[in-house]
Amino acid sequence: MKFSKEMDQALRSLGDLAQTGSSLSARDISIRQNIPYEKISKILQRLSSAQVVESRKGRQGGYVLLKPLGQLSLLELHEALGESTDVTPCSRGKICPSRDSCGIKAGLGQFQEDLNRLLRNYSVEDITGAAL
Repeated sequence: MKFSKEMDQALRSLGDLAQTGSSLSARDISIRQNIPYEKISKILQRLSSAQVVESRKGRQGGYVLLKPLGQLSLLELHEALGESTDVTPCSRGKICPSRDSCGIKAGLGQFQEDLNRLLRNYSVEDITGAAL
């Protein structure tokens, strides 16, 4: 499995927010993390909708974390970004033309379970090293 560019950018942004310990604007994060402003704005909107961060208005406004990164799993972050962790299309029960003769379905099913367990057990803090 490979993390998407968006996942990488979200991880770096969340780590930056945790290390700063205060609010940062999307523009600040964009500059600090070298992420295009339009891209980071979309990521932060998704994270806000998923209640990972909160957007605050005003002079001291910006984005703040709503919970410690140690309490946010990589699986939750994937879901917040709307990304799938599925290793195959049949991982979510999609019909496969080879389903009756598939020799790898059971093995891939176990792999998917193990991957999801691993993503549940790793926190964003584990990856970023930044604690709030």
